[in-house]
Amino acid sequence: MPRRTRGRQIKGCEWCGHPIGAERGPAAKTCSPECERDRNNAREKARYQRVKDTPEWKATRADYLRRLRERAAADPDFAARQAAARRAAVRRYYDRLTPEQLETYRASRRDWYRNLTPEKKAARKYWYGSLSLELKRLFLLELRQARALQRLQEVNALSGRRVRWDHANDHLLGTMPDGELAAMLAVSIQTIKYHRLSQGIELRRRGGEWTEDEIKLLGTDADRVIAEKLGRSAASVTLRRLRLGIAAARRTGRLSIQPGAPQAIRISDEMRELFAELEPLLLPRYQGAGLPVDRLEPWQITEIALRELLATLRKSKARGRI
Repeated sequence: MPRRTRGRQIKGCEWCGHPIGAERGPAAKTCSPECERDRNNAREKARYQRVKDTPEWKATRADYLRRLRERAAADPDFAARQAAARRAAVRRYYDRLTPEQLETYRASRRDWYRNLTPEKKAARKYWYGSLSLELKRLFLLELRQARALQRLQEVNALSGRRVRWDHANDHLLGTMPDGELAAMLAVSIQTIKYHRLSQGIELRRRGGEWTEDEIKLLGTDADRVIAEKLGRSAASVTLRRLRLGIAAARRTGRLSIQPGAPQAIRISDEMRELFAELEPLLLPRYQGAGLPVDRLEPWQITEIALRELLATLRKSKARGRI
């Protein structure tokens, strides 16, 4: 039974059990702000586990994700901040992992992929194959950079000297200061500067700040043309446009759509019915590939249908049927 001292009952901390001092006040449940924070976090986690996967929780989460998607579609700056925050959170998570935990995670991912059915593996390959060329070039850019750096460092350690320039890394020229790229690829800064200038690539301004006038040019013409106008690399222009959710300048035959020209296609009621019939047939391919999507946009359905139609016509033409 708690003992009393001068008429006050001494209570124990609900988190660590230590006595609660008089400076915490009579209503305090913990002995320190740290214990109070840990106690509140534990209670919130327990509450989350109780309500998780309930119908109310699923409905609230679906509504929250829907509002996030709508805001990201309407505000490119918000979408860019969200993407940067996700990448930073993933990096912080991996930084906290020990080498043993990281290897365990990688082994689990390898086992997960080996256990996929052939249909799901084919769906994943189909999804990657349906990406545009610009997305494929930037999809694993960081991974390619890390692997290239690892290979060059291994060669550098074995030979005891700096390696020669590999033209497979030309796409990195101008995307960062010459000194940083030289340190990353284990070559001299003179080599970086020579190859950059010989290809006519201007150095990206330090900090990479984009002005409003520069952002307005994105998507109005080919990325390489805009890169020449702005004095930036084509890769940096493409990456910035994708981060802001700006579509590339589309071409119709030999004529490109000019700025200000109508780029929207009116969707009739018959087309909506076709989209509604095609969506449940195409959606399992994305979901089977492990992508967290619950619906397909009309332009996605159109692109998939056109790609399959083109593939079918090419096969028929190759066989001499048309």
